[in-house]
Amino acid sequence: MEQEFWLDHWQRGHIPFHRAEVNDLLQKHWAGFGPKHPTVLVPLCGKSVDMPWIASQGHRVIGIEWAAEAIDEFWQAQGTEPHREPSGAFIASQVDHLTLLQGDVFAFTAERLDGPVTVYDRASLVAFNPEQRIAYAQHLSALLQPGDNMLLITIDYDQTQRAGPPFAVGPALVTSLFADDFEIEVLDKVRIQGKKIPCWDLVFSLQKK
Repeated sequence: MEQEFWLDHWQRGHIPFHRAEVNDLLQKHWAGFGPKHPTVLVPLCGKSVDMPWIASQGHRVIGIEWAAEAIDEFWQAQGTEPHREPSGAFIASQVDHLTLLQGDVFAFTAERLDGPVTVYDRASLVAFNPEQRIAYAQHLSALLQPGDNMLLITIDYDQTQRAGPPFAVGPALVTSLFADDFEIEVLDKVRIQGKKIPCWDLVFSLQKK
């Protein structure tokens, strides 16, 4: 996935990856997943309603998003007008414990994180093409310190049967991307109903070594 592809989808309002409800696998596994740190980072956050839900659990949420449209639509849906200001390579908008940064996820640096962090990735890793996902995994690893962790939700299917995104990211691929730097546990595998080809949602817990 190229940045232009992502931005074009938001500008045209073609966002089939967006979910109007809080992700059920997030709600199912959040309580048992841990330790959950005070700050939760959400890469390629879109206008996800998962973010205010995570904030309601007592966390500070930082979302990173390329598309200005996504950020504007998020705040409109929340019924609030955020404080906005330039912040390095980003435009930051904030209300209470929710901060959205408009800009390139690869421009986000560890210096912006104050203490331990948990990453929540539902639609980011699966959006990157095979070449980009290696760089993305390396970038996440560089951001996190030992003990930091990630709740990762991916989709798995026979990639020869359809083109992504979302791209198929199964256990073997997660292992190849992250095993050098993270302890990995598969938490769940759920068949997705109503698809033309067999598809599964996978949930992983990753902890930085």
